[in-house]
Formats: sequence, structure tokens, C-alpha cells
Amino acid sequence: MATTNSNDQLQESILLMTQLLQRLAVHQATNPEQVLESLSTNISEFNFDPENGTTFEKWFARYTDLFESDARNLDDAAKVRLLLRKLDTASHSRYVNYILPKLPKDVTFADTVTTHKKIFGKQTSVFHKRYQCLQLLKTESDDIISYGGKVNRACEEFEFQDLKIDHFKCLIFVCGLKAPRYADIRARLLSRIESETIQQVISQLFPRQRGNNLDDQSFIHHQFKHPTHPADHSLSKANLIAKSLSTVWSNVVVVGQCFVTSSPDLNVLGIDWIDTFNLWSIPFDKLCNQVATVSTPCSDEVTAQLQAEHPAVFNQSLGHCNKTKVKLFLKPNAKPVFCSKRPVPFNTISLVDEELTRLQSLGIITPIDFSEWAAPIVAVRKPNGKVRICADYSTGLNEALEGNHYPLPTPEEIFAQLNGSVVFSIIDLSDAYLQVEVDEESKKLLTINTHRGLFQFNRLAPGVKSAPGAFQRLVDSMIADIPGVRTSIDDAIVFGPNYEAHKASLDMLLQRLEEYGFHVKLEKCRFFQTEISYLGHIADRNGIRPDPEKIQAIASIPAPTNVSELRSFLGAVNFYGRFVRNIHELRHPLDMLLKKNAKWQWNSDCQKSFERFKQVLQSDMLLTHYDPKLPIIVAADASSTGIGADTANQKKKL
Repeated sequence: MATTNSNDQLQESILLMTQLLQRLAVHQATNPEQVLESLSTNISEFNFDPENGTTFEKWFARYTDLFESDARNLDDAAKVRLLLRKLDTASHSRYVNYILPKLPKDVTFADTVTTHKKIFGKQTSVFHKRYQCLQLLKTESDDIISYGGKVNRACEEFEFQDLKIDHFKCLIFVCGLKAPRYADIRARLLSRIESETIQQVISQLFPRQRGNNLDDQSFIHHQFKHPTHPADHSLSKANLIAKSLSTVWSNVVVVGQCFVTSSPDLNVLGIDWIDTFNLWSIPFDKLCNQVATVSTPCSDEVTAQLQAEHPAVFNQSLGHCNKTKVKLFLKPNAKPVFCSKRPVPFNTISLVDEELTRLQSLGIITPIDFSEWAAPIVAVRKPNGKVRICADYSTGLNEALEGNHYPLPTPEEIFAQLNGSVVFSIIDLSDAYLQVEVDEESKKLLTINTHRGLFQFNRLAPGVKSAPGAFQRLVDSMIADIPGVRTSIDDAIVFGPNYEAHKASLDMLLQRLEEYGFHVKLEKCRFFQTEISYLGHIADRNGIRPDPEKIQAIASIPAPTNVSELRSFLGAVNFYGRFVRNIHELRHPLDMLLKKNAKWQWNSDCQKSFERFKQVLQSDMLLTHYDPKLPIIVAADASSTGIGADTANQKKKL
């Protein structure tokens, strides 16, 4: 009887527990927040990555059933909260800023999804994806499976079934324009080539009528006369620019018109000329030379003419500035520092002796018997096998000197003045610092200690802390009234809107250098160029872009193995940071390794960021020159990982 009662009580307890669990289940099922929390654990975070094909539409397609079935009992507001909860910080900030002044809770779920598809969708044309597919390369960080996956995805986005023969011809045409001088043309064609034929592409590069080129630039009108039996199809640049070609062509003539664009590196003849003269079987470079609207003599003639007009400036001897002497200032209570000589390798002693003798014969250094100050020397071997003697003033003198606070110009300040210029020259001063004398008291501070005893510098020695500011002040005062000239310490850039204005500025600069007693290094000078390499950039009439040689050096850097190497890599990248879109997002994985007490762990995200930086820097990048006549647009944004701002010119559409 007791056993029966015990079983009944047990059954009753089980029934009560079952009912209680059912009530709890019903309560949980009807609690929106708990349902939302449960569903959230089954959804991965959305990270917008268009370069790798991660768009909102693809991400949302994975969870469409979840929102339509599992979340059917949630209202619109709850669905919106669930969706926004799964956005990463950058994507969430971008969406919230986009819908202002509305708040996320004021937008329906359907409109929220539509807006996300719009701002986190595909931003490149099919043609551009096809172009990127043909540029695909396996990186060092990719294994075979990953690389195969990239190829598979790129080929799927290629959309072969919709590819037309004209589009394929255009694609091959653009892929072949790999030279740096075609970077601007390549970028423009990629933005507008989707619906064009190969004939239309070529006609853009070889315009047939006024205003039908890529940049709506001015044209020069010429006449062209065609012989019935031409013996030579070559046209001279001088004749084409200066006059009609009646002296080159003979016999029966056909008179026509051609237009020469001011864009560099474009051939003269258009398709109508080729049709008229039946020249399709003859290569373009056999028909005519490439011309420019700026008619300048050849470089050898220019150099010879400039040397004849300014022989003193191009003298190979060391110049001597006759306008001023530099004075160095010690800090209050500064104490003299005398350092002993450093040992010189036995195989280098003869080279150091030879260089000391040369410097003494030029009057740059003078032997002395006593000095309170002395710095050791460092012998640096030059590519020609000789050595350069540098004083190591970091051993004491630099700390004791007052700094020269004259501001040095930044590359941005110089490049901002190049707008409208089409001709450029570079002037390089030979051993610039050594052409400037220091005063008597400062000479005592610049003593060096060598294996041959003490020598005193009579000229401004490289390595002195205040030397850059002092020299920049001197050259700025020298060129203050010369238009179209800027300097960065010993490198001067001359620029002008045409040949005549440029030649006038160049003559004024060379005349001023002669008056000051400066000499230039001819082999490093460049005259009357349509594009120039200056301060790590290539500058031309269209804008500035990174120097390919510098970019190649960055691309060859191996993956960092410690913080010091990472800082060096980021320093090189930051020099071209203004060319890199969303640089802070790319840097984020690498910046995490630079935090205090952060453990060094080079993971896949770091490698991906490292490789992506190299890819971006090697892509087509161009910044147009700043134009003070155009309106300025300022854009700013912030996220949990950083803040940023950007200024740009607002230009009219062509």
C-alpha cells in the first residue's frame, strides 16, 4: 500500500513538472527579446568587403529563411534591431549616417534591407571585374586551394555568357596599356568603356574632331598631303607642328585635316585618315611620330644652350655662396663634447686619406691642433668605389645646438602650386651644404677627429641639426620673386603653363644661382619635361602619382617579423597614404600589433592587410592638382577605430 502511494506521488510530480516546463516554453516562445537573442547566435557578423565579393545581398541571402520563418513572430522594429546587431562597427556607422536625420527605428525592415543592399552592394562594373580577372595573380600568402577559389569566383563574375566580341576586344586593348604613362587613360576607359566598341575606344585616343578626346583638350589644326606612291611614311615632329607637309610629300596629293591633341603620348592620325590613305597594314609608329603641343628643342640642344648662357652655374667645381654665412647657436650652458677618433678599416684607409686630401684642397676642411669640440667620422662607400666622409654630430654637438625653426616645405605644399603647368624642369645643387660657408665661431664647433688628426669644417657640414632650416631659409630668399619655382632644400622644381613662361622662369633661376655663386650637378638636372620625378612622385599636367621605382621597393619588402620592421613598412606606406582609400581600415590589423604590451602574432588578417597594401599601391593611382579657383568639399567621418577627414576640389563634369 505504501509502494502504491509512492508511485502515485511520483507520477503526480512528473505531471506537474511537465506542465511547468510547457508553461516556461510558451513564455519563452512569446518573449521577443529571448527569441531575438536566440536567433542572433545563429547569424554571423556582416563585414563589407567588396574587393572579395562580400556584399550585403550575398550575406543576407544566407539568412532570408531565418528572417521570414524563424523570426516571423517578431515585429518590424525587432527585426531591424536583429539585423543591425549583426553589422560590424564600420558598417553600422555608415548606415546610421546615411539615413540621417532618420533613426534606425523609424525605418521599416523592408526599407532597411533595401538601403543596405544599395550602400553595401556591388560598386564596380562588369567590365571592370573582367579586367580584374585578367590581372589576377597568386600572392605569396595564397595556397593553391585559396588561389583556385579566387580564380573560380573571378571567372563566375566574368559573366562569359553575356560577353560580346566588341567588349572582349576593348578588354584586351585596355589590358595592354600597362605603361605608367597610360595610367590616366586606362582609368578613364575603365569607367566608360562598358558599352563601347574597339573603334570607339581608338577614336577616343586618336580624336577625329575638336572636343572628341578624353579630356576635352585643345587641338592644333594642320594640313596633311598624301602622295600616290609614298617612299617614306615617316613624318618629322618639327614639320608637323610648324607647317603643312608639302615639302615631305610629293606627286599627286590629297589634302585633308588632322588635329593634334595636347595629351602626351598620343599618335596623330585618326581612323578617317587610315581609311582615306588605306594605311591599315602599316604600323602606327611608321606613319608618324608622337607629338606634343609644347614645341621644345631636344634635350641635348636645350642643355647645350643653357650651358652656353650660364657657364658659371654648370661649372663642375664646388660652388661658394657669396651672399651670407651661416651661424650656429649653442644652447645656454652647453658644455663642449670631445670624442676620440673611430678606427678605420685597413682596406679603407687609403680611400679616406684621398677624400680628406680632396676636401682640404677645396678649402672645405682645415687641419687644426686643438679644439674643445670634436666629432668622429663615418666613411660611407659610394657606388663609384670612393668614400664620402660624414661627421657624426649626434655624439654631442646636435644636442647642444639650438634648432633652426625655419619651416621646411612639404611635398603637398609644392605640388599644390603645379596646377595648370605642362612643362617641368629639375635643378639639383651639387653638394649643396658644402657650398655655404659658416662664420668663424661656428667653424670651431664643426671639428672632426680622424686618424690623421683634427680638421675644422669651413663650410656647412651635412649632419648638423640646424643645417636644413638654415639652407632652406637661404634658397627661399633667393627665389622669392621668381614665378614658377619652388625648392625643397637642394632640389628646385621649375614649372610653367607653356614653353615661353617656363623658359623665362628657368633663366631667372639660373641667373640668380650665378649671382649667389651656386653650382649645379648637370647629370641630375632635367629640362623641359612633360612629366618629372620629384620628391618620390611623378608630376605631370594631369596630377601626381607615386613614383613606380619607390612603389617597387615597397612591394619587395618581405612580411615583418617584429615591431621594428612593421614600423618601417608602415612608414613607407604612409608616405603614399593619401593615395590609399580607407587606409585606416587597411592598417587596423597591423596597428593592433603596435599597441603597448601587445603580443606579436602575425595572423592571417595581418598578412591579408600587408598584401592588400602592396596591391593598392601598385594599382593605378592619380591625384589631380589642387585648383584654388574651384570650390572645396570637406568630408569627415569617425568610427570606433579612428577618425578621418578629406578635402577635394569640386569639378564640373566634362
